Amino acid sequence: MHNRHGVGLVDAMISVFLLTLAGILFGAAFPIGFSAARQARETKLAVGFAQQKLEQVKALGYESLSYENLKVYTIDETPSTSPYSFTSVDNLTSSLGESATGELTIADYAAGVKRAEVVITWQGIKGQNRTVTMETLIADKRPWKEP
Repeated sequence: MHNRHGVGLVDAMISVFLLTLAGILFGAAFPIGFSAARQARETKLAVGFAQQKLEQVKALGYESLSYENLKVYTIDETPSTSPYSFTSVDNLTSSLGESATGELTIADYAAGVKRAEVVITWQGIKGQNRTVTMETLIADKRPWKEP
């Protein structure tokens, strides 16, 4: 009997086949990972814009939630009634793409309470529509006076 030293041709072919298979599997995972990372980045940006908009509205206070006060820094010139647009004032298209839009809705919720809702919509990867919606309630903190 001969003592076998080293690697045979069949062993080498099996090793190369397994390494190639592993390379193909990992290579297929990269585009999926890049796509998920891009979606996460876009969502993070949209959530940041929505939070910023709600903070701006809350900083104005209940008594200042009118078109005239909002249009100074918070919303676009048009439309002049709720829901308002803030696509241009916050330059959403430069961060989320040309199809990005931002909408702010302010409505009465209860006596002395208004509801502010922010909706940001953009076209994500492969043309799918993506949306982030956030809302908050803003109470009238002025001292109550009996009529």
